[in-house]
Amino acid sequence: MFIIGGCYGNYLLLGDIYKVNLTNLTEKNQYNGFKWEIVATNSKALERWGHSCDVFKGKVYICGGRISLTNDSNELLELDPSTNILREVSVSNSNSPKPRRRHASAIIGHSLLIFGGYDG
Repeated sequence: MFIIGGCYGNYLLLGDIYKVNLTNLTEKNQYNGFKWEIVATNSKALERWGHSCDVFKGKVYICGGRISLTNDSNELLELDPSTNILREVSVSNSNSPKPRRRHASAIIGHSLLIFGGYDG
């Protein structure tokens, strides 16, 4: 399980990643012995809140979110948990979605569905 970015206080951006291994989770030991680990990446681009995250073929896709006090994003980032490398995914399409935060997303088949959101 991963926690990626977010905000605290008066909307101060967080760009950190935490993970916890749930492999040994059973009904009997309910989270006993689990510990959070900080994940170091090659980028500070994760500073955001109101974004969405989805997993596809072992990689985490981070979409949009608020990236400063007044700016939302429509970028799509890919995090490879096996290498901790973060990269922006280029989408060459003139019909890209408008920047947004507080949306929902899901991967259905090979498509990323983004629903709703807010742009201020």
